[in-house]
Amino acid sequence: MDTKTAGLIGTIVKVAIALAGAVLCFLIMANSSDIEAGDDQSYVNGALTVTYIAMLLCVGAALLFGLVYFLKNIRNSKGLLFGLVGLAVVAFVSYSLSDAQASPELMAKYSESTLQMSGAGIYLTLLLLGIGVAAALFSEVTKIFK
Repeated sequence: MDTKTAGLIGTIVKVAIALAGAVLCFLIMANSSDIEAGDDQSYVNGALTVTYIAMLLCVGAALLFGLVYFLKNIRNSKGLLFGLVGLAVVAFVSYSLSDAQASPELMAKYSESTLQMSGAGIYLTLLLLGIGVAAALFSEVTKIFK
């Protein structure tokens, strides 16, 4: 498939999604009094479904094209590979640091794995924030001595 054909297919898909969104938007506005009263929400559900499908298609296309570029230019993508490995190491460290200890109310409401993943997310955020601040400080300090 050449670039022209891919561009045409992409344009057709964009127009189809835009038309579906415009029709659903018009239907929502035309029936806004029914929707506000809580009688009919099918148009809103349809609009959200179109949005979810479009978002999934865009994310899938971005991941697919990124993966194809990565595989075609594997030598130029070493930095990305090192970054992904570093992120995996930091995620593993944050998961190892977290535990499932919480108040009895939370222990009754959530499972231990959910609490541990929540703690891992907090540790991951803090570790990445610390790494970012340290990298910025290192960069600025090295600029002073150059």
